[in-house]
Amino acid sequence: MNLEKALQSVREIYVNTPKQYELANNELKKINDEIQDILHIFELGKVDAIAITKLGKDLKKLRKQRRKLKEEIEVLEKVKRFISHQKPTEKIINNSIGEVRSTIEKQKKRSYKLRVRKDLQHLLNH
Repeated sequence: MNLEKALQSVREIYVNTPKQYELANNELKKINDEIQDILHIFELGKVDAIAITKLGKDLKKLRKQRRKLKEEIEVLEKVKRFISHQKPTEKIINNSIGEVRSTIEKQKKRSYKLRVRKDLQHLLNH
């Protein structure tokens, strides 16, 4: 067993994960605000077809970044819950590993069922 690598892993979990969680949440807020800006331009602005196309592409890019951040935060929340234990037992460690693994697997299979515009569902199923 390489104790130095093991301690580096502990540092990664206990020190870097909370920082990463905070950075991801801050970035998510920024992207949400940017999405709202674009939606307000659609709602209130005077935009031509070219601008609408560009803004639509920007919106799609931002939504993909948002999804990626939300998935990262979802996993980081499992790790944060783990590190909140004073002295995690082997059972808690194993449960945390399982939760992270399960969350990542669910994310790989994620799909979305339209709630209102069901006539557009075929655009998602590709």
